[in-house]
Order: sequence, then structure tokens, then C-alpha cells
Amino acid sequence: MTTSVFEIIGLAENRAMQFDLPFPKENPKLLITVRRMPQTFVNSAQFLADGNLRERHVAFGDPAWGALNYARLCYEIVEFMKTHATGWRAVDGSELKEPCNSVTVSRWVDELELLDRQDLGRAYFKAVEEDQKKLTPAASGDQDSSTPSENGSSTT
Repeated sequence: MTTSVFEIIGLAENRAMQFDLPFPKENPKLLITVRRMPQTFVNSAQFLADGNLRERHVAFGDPAWGALNYARLCYEIVEFMKTHATGWRAVDGSELKEPCNSVTVSRWVDELELLDRQDLGRAYFKAVEEDQKKLTPAASGDQDSSTPSENGSSTT
């Protein structure tokens, strides 16, 4: 009998390793291909989100904390997407002038408005969650630790 190293830590071998994220959220014009990010990157984004809320004096018990934390996490994870974007293409099939490389992606991300960054982060977490649903039997109710819920709770 053989065992997968991924099974040992509770991950499925056949989980998706990249996702196509639509942008913008309403009437997408671009599909961005992003590699799955390591859990350490998600943890780092969560750390940055938590720090931002502390700087704004929003405490963990505050009624608005959950929604603000999730919104900030979605914003922060996009910073890590700069190094994980592997391609982009126009939804309508037209050719894009700019190549998908680290310089262009970084510049593009830096130019995004706050809500666009949050929407892109939400699209990433939604794609990870959808992939996890395919792999997890419905009865188990397990959740991938890299998919925080919109109410701000996470299993990290």
C-alpha cells in the first residue's frame, strides 16, 4: 500500500493547482490565471489584514470585525497574486497588448482600485472553495484552511 505525502497532511493530491479568475466582477473582460498559493501566503495576508484592523482600532469582538477582516484579507491576498499570476486573456478572445509577466502584473495590481482588489481576492477564495467542494464529500463538512468564510472566520 502506498501513501501520498499530501494525504498525510490532509490534502487531496488532485486539487486544482491554478484557477482562472474573472475580472472585473461585473461583466468580466479578463481572465487571470493564478497558481494556488501556499498556506503560508494566506497566513501572511491574514496577518497583514489583522494588523491593519488593529491600526484602525477595530477589535476582534467588534461587531464589524468579521466583515472588515474578510474584506481586508481579500485585499491583501492580491499582493501575493503578483508572483502567482501565470497568464491572462481577454474573455472575448481578442489579443492583449501587454504580456503577462511579473512587471506588468505587479504594475496592473498596483493600479487597481480598492474594491477591484477586494473583488479579485474574493474571486480567488471562491475558486479555492469551489475546488475544495469538489474534493470533499458533502457529509464531512470539512473546510480547506486556506478558504476563509465571508463572515470573517477561518480555520487557520
